[in-house]
Amino acid sequence: MERNVPRGYDWKDGKLQVNETESKIVKWIYQMVIEYQDNPPDILIRQIIDECEGEEIPYEEAKERVSLTMVKKYMVAELNLRMEEYEKNRQGDTSSEIENFLEMPLEGELLDIIEERYKDNYEDAYGTSILSENKKGRYLKNIESLSKEDYRPCKTEPLISKEIYKAAIEKMEENREQSLNNNPTMMIE
Repeated sequence: MERNVPRGYDWKDGKLQVNETESKIVKWIYQMVIEYQDNPPDILIRQIIDECEGEEIPYEEAKERVSLTMVKKYMVAELNLRMEEYEKNRQGDTSSEIENFLEMPLEGELLDIIEERYKDNYEDAYGTSILSENKKGRYLKNIESLSKEDYRPCKTEPLISKEIYKAAIEKMEENREQSLNNNPTMMIE
């Protein structure tokens, strides 16, 4: 019988156990949703400004118009690159190494690669065209399907605190409301 195991956990010996490596990725995803909704990467803000042809739009207003969809697509590109760097450079203890790769500052060439992948990726309706099938691990699917159902209370240690979960969901709902206000013809599914 196949079990539906929450992201960041493994099913061992008849119970859920934290998968240390995947749990760090799940935590990173939630933290970055919060961070990037408050402080979107510059490329996302510049994209809004560029799309408003003929309209002078201040940087701060463009920052407020960055959508959750844009953030998710950027996060897919960023996480994919971080995981590639991790795969190339890992040496032993995967859970501590993955944390280093998730927290490493992205500058220069790495940032350029992420921005290029984001641009290529932005045209794709699902936001994952840059990912090969074998790279679409459960942690990358987290970004694509992030929703309220992802916080599953159970008797196992939670991967993220309720505060981080609530903050991420709040940012997503704020963005959804803002999108509806900016485009009243949008419908909620």
